[in-house]
Amino acid sequence: MPRATRLAIASSTVAAALAVTALAACGSADPGLSSSGVAATSIVIQADGSELVVAVGGGTTLPLGRPASPSASATASADATALADATASADATAVGGAAAAVPGGTAPAGGDAAATTLPGPPAAADITQAPPTAAPTTVAATAATLAPTLPPTAPPPPTTPPPGTLNPAAAFVLSAVGIGPHAFGAPIQPVIDDLTARFGAPGVDASRTFSDPTGEWLSPEGEYLFIAPIGRELCWPNGLCVTFGGGSPEALTFAGWIYEGDELQSLSSAAGISIASSWARFPSAMIVEPGGCYSVGAGRTSDGIGLTLQGGDFSVVGDDGTVTPMLPLPEEVTVMSMHAGTRMEYLFGDC
Repeated sequence: MPRATRLAIASSTVAAALAVTALAACGSADPGLSSSGVAATSIVIQADGSELVVAVGGGTTLPLGRPASPSASATASADATALADATASADATAVGGAAAAVPGGTAPAGGDAAATTLPGPPAAADITQAPPTAAPTTVAATAATLAPTLPPTAPPPPTTPPPGTLNPAAAFVLSAVGIGPHAFGAPIQPVIDDLTARFGAPGVDASRTFSDPTGEWLSPEGEYLFIAPIGRELCWPNGLCVTFGGGSPEALTFAGWIYEGDELQSLSSAAGISIASSWARFPSAMIVEPGGCYSVGAGRTSDGIGLTLQGGDFSVVGDDGTVTPMLPLPEEVTVMSMHAGTRMEYLFGDC
């Protein structure tokens, strides 16, 4: 074969190889071409005397045209060189563009300068599937779940007040067993101190002695009757007088009280009875006894406080001197004084 013909065939062979390479890089749809490049492609140059063909793996043939004449060998060589350069440039551009188009790909050095590197999606092996979580459960809070559980506590043992002391929390009222928190039998000084703090200094402070020549404690002049050798009485401006008695001045205790003459009604019983209270207003809380000394009678409250009453006729004296007990009408009877306990009693009254 002449030398020029061999050179032309060689140039055609190079061009064919480059063409196959470009087809592989561009992802030809021909099943006989591998997308991985020329390494998987078999090229065979056949010269049948009339034209040249390239046999590509799988039996596919690509015609390359007639072989060049010897006189055109130089031109064919130049054409092959130019074709190789152009094909290489196109290959580089195509590969670089394909790499830039694939997420995570990188254009090779010498490729298109405008190619951009983009982050690709994470590989399946790099994705960690979070375990499923249960939906939160809302528990309704109730008083039973929130309230602390405490052991049952026993009620405190009853406390016994000191002798002569009533309920300190009770209202300061007159009663049949004392006054306010002070019961009969209480020591003298706490009672005096409390009443002085409430009503001011007492206006009267009188003491008497008694003897018992006949079995009763009488004053020396015989005017007063009492229950002990020594008696002491203190009176405040509001009409309250308190009596203490005992065997010696140091041993006096609360013995009784009397309340009278207070138009302001500063004190009262638990039921509200006070000075000038009407029987008609307290028909069930006041017990009135028939008889008395003319227009003065006696009675008591339903809780035991003694009453001195006035109004109407409690007794009528006939012409022959006969005394007839009477019971006035309720609207005529009012309270003159209230008393409880033991007092130094005056023996020479009118009736």
